[in-house]
Amino acid sequence: MKKILPFLFLTFFGAVSIFSQPDYKSISPFFKKYIDKDGYIDYKTLKKNEQELSLTLKIFTDIIPQENWYRNEKLAYWLNVYNLKMISLIVENYPINRITDLNEGKVWQVKSLIIGNKSYSLDDIEHDIIRGELKEPRIHFALFSGAVSGPFLLNDVFTPGNMNGNYEILTKRYIDSKNNQITSNKAILSMIFDWYKDDFKDNISFINRYSKVKIQADAVVTFQEYDWQLRERKNEKMYFQVPN
Repeated sequence: MKKILPFLFLTFFGAVSIFSQPDYKSISPFFKKYIDKDGYIDYKTLKKNEQELSLTLKIFTDIIPQENWYRNEKLAYWLNVYNLKMISLIVENYPINRITDLNEGKVWQVKSLIIGNKSYSLDDIEHDIIRGELKEPRIHFALFSGAVSGPFLLNDVFTPGNMNGNYEILTKRYIDSKNNQITSNKAILSMIFDWYKDDFKDNISFINRYSKVKIQADAVVTFQEYDWQLRERKNEKMYFQVPN
């Protein structure tokens, strides 16, 4: 009985629990309510319902991820935490022109998340945990940057069971978007492929797994400037062609 009581106390009073997994089923409607199928957020409506966003993020931050979780359990947890926190930062300061306007361009370095007794920055989550420990290159097309040149946001919660399928969808969607201009002998790629080239090992081989047009090994490869403007529906025609 003595071993059970601490768990009951944590659960009953809503304190941080180190034992449970997030209730993904209950979180899914939030994403579908405020994010459309093309990955655009209804910031104006969400601004009026900031408490709903805060409570959704709290579902995750009230749980301490454990070392014995499976890899996809850890990835799902940290990916949702990262994306929800980024959305939260935008909504708190909305309307803004670009995410780099926040914290003098250092929004990723601010330790703005507290989980258990530890503080995290967005960089801590992306570089130390997801890239450093879990090593998943497709994460670069699932982590939300809020920018015109950034990945499309999934309009559903990531779960341990849907991770791989959604990674494939988001990676293909991003590579086939206007962020990358690809022909067989010439490729103008997103800066993501320059910044994280070590994660992809071989950019051409990685892209050819997903692109409709295959790049030749001797193709000329350059990179286009990353646009940090906040991606909203009004910018879609200028920058994006969402694949069917």
